[in-house]
Formats: sequence, structure tokens, C-alpha cells
Amino acid sequence: IEEIAPIMNKNQLLCDFTSIKTAPVEAMLKSEAQVMGLHPMFGPSVASIKGQTIVASPVRCRDSDKKLLFDILENEGASVCVMTPQEHDRVMGIVQGLVHFATLSVAEAVRNTLESAKSSGDSLTLDTVISVMSPVYRIEMGLIGRILGQDAGLYGDILKMNPAVVPVIEEMSAAVSRLKAIVEDDSKESFEDFDEFFMTNREAFSSYIPQATADTDKLIVAMTKEETVKGDKTSEKGEMCEKNGKNKKCENNEKEAGVTNDAEGRI
Repeated sequence: IEEIAPIMNKNQLLCDFTSIKTAPVEAMLKSEAQVMGLHPMFGPSVASIKGQTIVASPVRCRDSDKKLLFDILENEGASVCVMTPQEHDRVMGIVQGLVHFATLSVAEAVRNTLESAKSSGDSLTLDTVISVMSPVYRIEMGLIGRILGQDAGLYGDILKMNPAVVPVIEEMSAAVSRLKAIVEDDSKESFEDFDEFFMTNREAFSSYIPQATADTDKLIVAMTKEETVKGDKTSEKGEMCEKNGKNKKCENNEKEAGVTNDAEGRI
């Protein structure tokens, strides 16, 4: 921005594509150009912007320029959400900062737990943990793996460069401490405390729960179908041939389905 801004003029539109907005927009405003902060809420691996969200901060932008850019994005199927730079950074403190912090914290806790188990002679491994997960838990663990498979520098910038992140992390730390105290307490009253903790948050998220349930149900169905397809393909492997009067493909299917023969070969 500092390199480009000085050579821009008032008839040009200067935009950034960064995960924070306040500081980049302030830098762009030092130019003579029209200024609009942009934050695509997706990565470069998406096939198109259809169905994706782009946050826009048109801080110094002619209506005609704003309409032109918004029309281009919306005609491609993107949803444009307008926010001030300050509002954007506060929201991203939760959307990105808190969520990534929590995800990486879970990864660290899992790693430490497995290493402690290994040092004590326990054979517990990550593969064992994942092998017993239902689709719901695989979704959560999958998000951990997805983040860890990407650029560490990007997530470091998101967590460290947005000043709105630290206050949100402090709220999380307080919440973890409170929930930990409830879980560690073996008194009868602690179950009531947990119910209060749970129900208070359910009420806070009540308007979002139906959508969250519908969205995750779709993921679960998709994951279940994928496993079914894999199973079907596995059962169809092998050439058709005759063996002891039986079809080899049928024998393979029987084994995969858990069908066993007695000593005389009867099913």
C-alpha cells in the first residue's frame, strides 16, 4: 500500500485484500484515490466466488464506483457485506481470531495429551482417536487438520495484527476457567451450574441454532454418503470368476458384509 498509494490519483479506486481493515484503510487514505477496503472471506483454492462473502469498507468512494464494483462481485454470485473498518476488525476478532485461537488450542491439547500417553507407555495415537469419531467429531477435527495444513504466517498475522483479538481471547480464557471449575467440582450443585452455563449459551445462540443444525446435517449426510460410496466401490472390486462353484465377487461381498461360512462351506 505504501508503495502504490503515492502514485494513485482521484480518478482511481484503491482496494486492499487483507484480513484486517483499520490500519490498511488508514494507509490507503493517505493517497488521493478513492478508497475501499475489501476482505474476501475465502481462500484462493475456491473454484469461483459464487456463494462466497466479501466484506467491503467503502470509506472514500464515489457511489458510481461502489456500484460498479459491487455489481461485478454480485453478478458473479458473491454476497457483499458493508462494514466500517473498525466494525470489521471487531467482528473478525470473533470470526477469525477467536475461532482460530480455539482450534489451535484444541490441536495443542490433543498433541500434549497423546505425547503424555506415549511417555507413560500408552499406545494411544491420533489415528486411534480419529478412527472412533462419528461425522460430527470428524467435522471438528477436520477443521483442525485443515488449518494446520495451511500457511502458519497467515494465521499468525490474523491473531497478532488485529488488536480486537486479545480482548476476545481474554473472554475465552475466563470462560474456559469457569467451565473447568464446574467440571472439576463433584458436588451435586455443580450439575445445576453446568445446566445454567449450557442453557445461558443456548439462549444466546437460539436464533442461529436451526441454521447451524441444518448446515451441519448437510455435512453429516455428505460425509455418510461418501463413506457409503467408498464401501460400494470396495465391494465391487475383483474380477468375476468361478471358484468352487461360487462367484468370487459374491465371496468378497460376503466377507465385507461379515458373512461367514461353516466347516462345510454353507453360508
